[in-house]
Amino acid sequence: MDKETVIQLAQETVFTLPNEDPLDFTLKTLEQYQHFAKLVAAHEREECAKVAKKWDSAHPNTNYGGCIANLIRSRD
Repeated sequence: MDKETVIQLAQETVFTLPNEDPLDFTLKTLEQYQHFAKLVAAHEREECAKVAKKWDSAHPNTNYGGCIANLIRSRD
């Protein structure tokens, strides 16, 4: 995950759970940290699912990578 993605996820968190000062984009509350962690985990799961799906291109007669990708994406 690159720096821009982390910033985007942090901004999304503050837009969803804003601070008292609307120009304050720092994570301050436990709820903000938990929300941010969920966004990061979802992003990382998607990246892992993409890697698993690529496995199928090297093994065209299987769908193991697709099955694994679906399992990864279904986790909360």
